Amino acid sequence: MVRKLAAAAGLIVLLLTAAVAYWHGRPIAIALSDVIEVRLGAFPEGPAFPPFQQTETGLAHPLSEISKAIPIPLPHPAWQFWCSHGENLVISLRDGRSVTYGQCRRPASINHLIASMNEVLMNDACRPQCSAPGVPGGP
Repeated sequence: MVRKLAAAAGLIVLLLTAAVAYWHGRPIAIALSDVIEVRLGAFPEGPAFPPFQQTETGLAHPLSEISKAIPIPLPHPAWQFWCSHGENLVISLRDGRSVTYGQCRRPASINHLIASMNEVLMNDACRPQCSAPGVPGGP
């Protein structure tokens, strides 16, 4: 009886773990027109660079300067585990959601987006090595 309960509990834990891993790995379905802002910022310090916005305000850059580098669909953010410092990339969507890509682990397509942002922010001065921090060739 105890073995059957332990086996059932183990199976439930295994199924829940598989469901969370599946859900967490799925891409986020959006259209490019859903993106209203892309922002880089140090964590936990806060934003350090002007954002890229669909409707420019203040020091913002036009979103069109990086739109070709925005991956569609968006990859799901990677788990950061115990990482607590570095640079976040936040993509704000028209429906009020925001997707944050963390400091330590990011999908390759997001590193490419950060490299494209760095090119614009640094007026191409970083070429040919405008990659994201922590990526070979990056700052």
